[in-house]
Amino acid sequence: MIRSKLSEKYNICINREKLRKLLKIWGFSRKKQGLSRKSTRKTSLRQTVQDLGAKINLVQKVKNPQIFQLIITDFTEIWCSGLNCKIFIILYICKISRMIVGWNISVKYYPNTDTALKAVKRAVRFLKKTKAIDLERVIIHQDQDSIFTSYKYIDYLLSQGITPSFTEYGFKDNQQMESLNCRFKTDYGNLFAFCESEKQAQQLIKRCVYDWNRERPCSAINYQTPYKYVLNHIGDIQF
Repeated sequence: MIRSKLSEKYNICINREKLRKLLKIWGFSRKKQGLSRKSTRKTSLRQTVQDLGAKINLVQKVKNPQIFQLIITDFTEIWCSGLNCKIFIILYICKISRMIVGWNISVKYYPNTDTALKAVKRAVRFLKKTKAIDLERVIIHQDQDSIFTSYKYIDYLLSQGITPSFTEYGFKDNQQMESLNCRFKTDYGNLFAFCESEKQAQQLIKRCVYDWNRERPCSAINYQTPYKYVLNHIGDIQF
């Protein structure tokens, strides 16, 4: 029923097995949730996420996670005086080590699913290259924005074996990410303010990520850099 309604009403054609896997991950069943026919009829991927509430916040259920198992993400924005517009930045950060594993920016234009996909694909390449964890153990946690609940985004995560997790109450369930975004803007915001081209902004984000991972000590991990923290726990990695 859910699959047919997604197709008929929302023009979302989702593979049956992927939909079953997604609902199984979240512990969803119509019987358990007590959804009425009326609520089932209006269900989309995003509506399903909203209906499940706290059940899809999988991060809080993981005990003793390993490095790179829990990845958190969100967008933030910085005003760029040089371009007279906002620069939107999305970061994918390891919850344990604070290492940035994926990123992307959108200059002038409001970010969309492709903005997030480019960032998460960079994160996946990073995780595959390090070989530090099986992707099927990885959980990526985000809010319920339409970008993160889009079929295109969810389909990519599932195709890589990654488990999606969502906040129930927006940024309130992702306060660590909000804090990290705030620190990133505090440390590097002034640099982005004077970018004069998108190319310059793209080059700058790479340098900032390198500095964050390799040079900037973090109080939450005993004033080590994220790279040093990872090195001490799982050995050297390449990125």
